Amino acid sequence: KNHELKRETVMKQFEAAQKYRMKSRWFGEIAANPRAYEYYSLLFSNEGEAFEESIDFSRDYPLRTFELWRAITFSDGFPRLDGTALSPMEYELLLRCAGKRSLSTIQAELYGLFGDSYDDEAEFRRYLVDMLCRFDAKYWLTHFVI
Repeated sequence: KNHELKRETVMKQFEAAQKYRMKSRWFGEIAANPRAYEYYSLLFSNEGEAFEESIDFSRDYPLRTFELWRAITFSDGFPRLDGTALSPMEYELLLRCAGKRSLSTIQAELYGLFGDSYDDEAEFRRYLVDMLCRFDAKYWLTHFVI
């Protein structure tokens, strides 16, 4: 839960499960959380990486770890993911994180929609990086570099 295990430890659990069909207690705990399982599956298969503060916006392509139509609900009149209410900007970010747009493209699109609430583009970018890191911590996003 919330990356309490070190990534190297989790990768060893995935390797044992894939190579030797040995599923440990830790692997069972990870597999019981669909977001964590998909997140670490992407990392294990080298199809994604964890977010870091030093993101290269021109080369990084964010990728959701879930399908929108299965995971997001609107039963309360607003988007909710894993019990968390999403702001309009958070929802728009998740819509765009399908691995098809670079972070620089996404930043420009979101700044056009929500930039008026920020002093300048640098402040907006800091908030966006913070949001990406929060989503990574919840296992909602990973990214790959081109």
